[in-house]
Amino acid sequence: MLSSDTLDTNGIWYCGFGHDGNDDHKVIVICYSCESPGSPFKSDFSHVYSLKTNSWKEVERCPYSVYGFMVNIAAITACGAIHFIAYEDMIASFDLAKEEYKVVPKPDVNIADDALVTLSLGTLGGCLCLTYKEYIFVFHEIWSLWLLKEYGNLSSWTNIAKVRPSEGIGSLSHLCLIDYSDSEKELILQDKFSGSMVRYYIENGLAKKVKIEGKRKRKVVVYSHVYQESLVQLKNGDPSVSWEEFGRE
Repeated sequence: MLSSDTLDTNGIWYCGFGHDGNDDHKVIVICYSCESPGSPFKSDFSHVYSLKTNSWKEVERCPYSVYGFMVNIAAITACGAIHFIAYEDMIASFDLAKEEYKVVPKPDVNIADDALVTLSLGTLGGCLCLTYKEYIFVFHEIWSLWLLKEYGNLSSWTNIAKVRPSEGIGSLSHLCLIDYSDSEKELILQDKFSGSMVRYYIENGLAKKVKIEGKRKRKVVVYSHVYQESLVQLKNGDPSVSWEEFGRE
């Protein structure tokens, strides 16, 4: 177990979990700190936990800095690697089998010179996906979704959809992708602030709200996540482990 002295609770950290392709599941924890206000956060250390050996070990520090506002982010797992957005909008990855870092090249995207762009990562059907949220001016936003159909092949980046403001969709800046159907040519999107979900039809740009069944006594925000099936058995976990051991209360 990592001690509270090892996990710097005053910094920020990324964590991820996945299968390494060699009959082992691993957890990666990357801790970052900032040397001066306004500068990028640099990695202090990286630790990997192996479910097979039931042990932690330190690996090379992540060579890529991150943005300070990306606080305690869960990284994206796809194709045997952990992925996250690093400084200067790089896609950084950690190969769980080789236990080394590398950069995943982004697709060649035409962006307006005066546009403000933010990037986010996800997974669809086991493939890595990337969203460009492009803001040109108020009420003029474009949400572009790219899918890496063949991992490691830059030319396989495919633009599967472009979402523009339409009736039934609020601010595109708050959207996150839940699901995509290639046969039906539709997306399931969710507003991260309100929790509302919409079905977006790619070919005609129409959107329809998805009704969530069930009666609620008060207004609540529902968050959705894409899960990955696993054969990992967790019944042997130690129930005595508490957050205090991580320096958390």
